Parts: sequence; C-alpha cells; structure tokens
Amino acid sequence: MTFVVIMLLFIWGNSLLPGSISGQESGWVMGLLEPALRWLRELIARSGWEISMEILVRKLAHFCEFALLGALMAALLERSERGKTRFLLAELFCLGAAAVDELIQRLVPDRGPSIKDVLLDFSGATVGVICGAALLWLMAQYKKNE
Repeated sequence: MTFVVIMLLFIWGNSLLPGSISGQESGWVMGLLEPALRWLRELIARSGWEISMEILVRKLAHFCEFALLGALMAALLERSERGKTRFLLAELFCLGAAAVDELIQRLVPDRGPSIKDVLLDFSGATVGVICGAALLWLMAQYKKNE
C-alpha cells in the first residue's frame, strides 16, 4: 500500500508543476534519453505521425508512471480473495487516478486536462496490471516447482 501511495504522490505532484517547470523536466529527460527517443520518434514518423520530442517525452512519462501504478496495484490486490475481479479493481482504481490527475492539471497554470491523456494513462495502467499479474503468476509457478 505504501508504494501505491508514493506513486500517486509522485504522479499528482508532477501534475501540480506549472507548465514551464514541467517543460524543464521534460528537457532534462530528453537530454538523458535522446538516442532512444530519436529512434522511437523516427519509428513513429514511419507510420505517418509526426510528434515533437517534448510531447513524446511527456506521453511516455504518463504511460510509464501509470504502468508502474498498475503493476503496484496488481501486486497489492494479489492476495485479495476476489479472484479475477481484483485486476478489474486495479484497473478501476488506476482509471480514477488518471481522471484525478487530469483534474489537477486543470487547476495549474499552463496546463490543462485531456481525455486523450486519461486514455493514455489508462493504457499504461492496463499494461502495468497485465505485466504485474503475469509476473505474479510466474513467481507462483516457480514456487510450486521448487
């Protein structure tokens, strides 16, 4: 539970940053990951979409933050007695967190909410929940075979 709360504070804390500060952070990440980002941007361009490096960094950050949140939620609910519905609960929680994230941005200078970002966040959460569930399953299989 602690890691989920820390992740939410990290996500929502970033959303509270004004656009100018958020842009500076994106610039720092761009410098750090430039070769990989350039490759990804070229790959996207081949499909006919153009995207700036800054937008790419921001969208990847949203996706990755929520993928981690989804994996943490899958792990948190893993011990639940609710069976498969625990993953649905993880998804619903992450969808709510994504909606709150965009509402926070509505209140911050030079930022704004976007339904597309909610969908991007939710996609990241879904990947995280699936990866988290798969990892938990693999760990359980390994323990059975010991």
